[in-house]
Amino acid sequence: MKDSFLGLAMRRSSADPRSELASMATGQSGQTSRVVVSESSGVSFAGTDADSCLVDTGDLVGAAIGTPFWAVADLEGIRREAGLPESLAVAYARFGIDLVDKLRGPFSLALMDTAKDLSFLAIDRMGICQLHYSPRGNSGLAFASRGSLLRLPDGSMPAISDQSVYNYLYFHVVPSPETIFQNQYKLQPGERVVFNGDDLLRERYWVPEFRCGNTSRPELEDELRHLMRASVKRAAAHSNTGAFLSGGIDSSTIAGMLSEVQDPSPTFTIGFDEKGYDETSFAQVTSTYFGNQQHEYFVTPEDVVNILPTIADAYDEPFGNSSVVPTYYCAKMALDSGVNTLLAGDGGDELFAGNTRYVTQQIFNIYDRTPGFLKSLMIDPLALKLPGGQRFMPTRKLRSYVTQAKVPMPQRLETYNYLNRSPLEQILHPALLNNVDERMPAIALGKTYDASQASSIVNRMLELDWKITLADNDLRKVNTMCDLAGVSVRYPFLDDDLVAFSERVPEKMKISRFRLRHFFKHAMKNYLPPEVLKKSKHGFGLPFGVWMNSHQPLQELAYDCLADIGKRGIIQPDYLQQLVNAHRSTHAHYYGEFIWVLMALELWFKQHGIRYEAGANR
Repeated sequence: MKDSFLGLAMRRSSADPRSELASMATGQSGQTSRVVVSESSGVSFAGTDADSCLVDTGDLVGAAIGTPFWAVADLEGIRREAGLPESLAVAYARFGIDLVDKLRGPFSLALMDTAKDLSFLAIDRMGICQLHYSPRGNSGLAFASRGSLLRLPDGSMPAISDQSVYNYLYFHVVPSPETIFQNQYKLQPGERVVFNGDDLLRERYWVPEFRCGNTSRPELEDELRHLMRASVKRAAAHSNTGAFLSGGIDSSTIAGMLSEVQDPSPTFTIGFDEKGYDETSFAQVTSTYFGNQQHEYFVTPEDVVNILPTIADAYDEPFGNSSVVPTYYCAKMALDSGVNTLLAGDGGDELFAGNTRYVTQQIFNIYDRTPGFLKSLMIDPLALKLPGGQRFMPTRKLRSYVTQAKVPMPQRLETYNYLNRSPLEQILHPALLNNVDERMPAIALGKTYDASQASSIVNRMLELDWKITLADNDLRKVNTMCDLAGVSVRYPFLDDDLVAFSERVPEKMKISRFRLRHFFKHAMKNYLPPEVLKKSKHGFGLPFGVWMNSHQPLQELAYDCLADIGKRGIIQPDYLQQLVNAHRSTHAHYYGEFIWVLMALELWFKQHGIRYEAGANR
């Protein structure tokens, strides 16, 4: 387990927190815990890694995890000379809770000012690190860097939230600020929680600005290359560093720049013996081009069956992204090769507009900008009311376009969500459906999207993806799988300076004439292999749906999980059978993905010994 901490912020009139801390700390088996307790607060800390620290200066008690550094020169000097705990104490005396504005890099932080009876929690701007908390009524606030440590006062696990189960089925993860448990929450990227013994305030301390200056394109491209090199160099400062290499633009850029600062520069690639899924050839092009020490491993269906229960056990919450499997085996291959830190390419698409939906929604936005009289008098009647329009390809495509364009953003992004493809009463069991608010996922998306200060649709989508795609999904995937494999991970694209730089790149440079990643590709055209620059986007997709049709042990595991989840009052039994039939007879990949989501949920329940039935905890 990674280094972790947990704690209680107690009211002065409350009982001594030692017993509850000790009960919660049982989740840190196998590690040494140190407990610091004051009259009103306590923190338990476990772990031995140099990246973690315990703060204890009498009036200030707390803990921090990650690799933060200061944007203030003298504080950074103190951190380097005396350590992070001393610098945090000095920063708190100077800035109070606003010290987080001066912190950079990944971190989760909990500090308690016992003299003022004030506690605050915070995580980094991009949500690389996590922090969970749970209001405890009269006894105060409990918090932990891992949700699995945040037990109830008697040491038991909290009850499962029906709403969070529904949110999981919608997003395939449980997005922050919610968790799978009742009365337990996660901090969102760039967020802090302040607790004064009576009131709890949750607020953003950092908001992206997306302000373009007058810098010319050649100057911006030079700055990008400089910042990328600096970020990779900083991330690779640890010994025995390697890089994930999928063969895409982002991982290839990192692999190339790693080769400039470290020799040898090992890279690690996952392959699949399945047509349409394997991209090892592109990774080989990159590794040869930059002289990386390339390693490859081909994942098999047997690997999936063998590792899935272990993966389910590793997560604090159900997690339905199937690329966890190749991520784990890639990290394990790195460890077996002597590498202890991996550089990951996550974030490049979300900073510099590399996902297809950014162009797609720009096209839909043309309809939004069309004058109302043209839509009502010409476009809508032709698309939606023309008799027999469905029989002709041009009018059928126009009808599909207008129908989707009429859905407001950001809900339009979820047009093809499984839960939006059929009436919910056909998919969900009444025991779950009657106890949830089906509008909540759309409300959550809208809240994040509407809070953006960006003026353009592309930048607003980018900021939404920083939260939904990165913090809630991809970073949790890579962090947990690297932790399970036993290696650390760094994200050069999520360096604070690089993120701030991306906000200054004009939208028309990020996407030019509906071409994705235009600015980044142009900046790297003389750096990356031409084959990589021209390839289409792929990723770490797992051919689960295809394998499930041909590999009996994997099929049996999936069917057993579907049968068991069918007893929990979550999914209608008829829909489960329809799902299996559709997977067998039509689109194995598409329907296989939702089967994976359900299988991951059931395995999580089993591995954590949870006897959940929808509606039972209301």
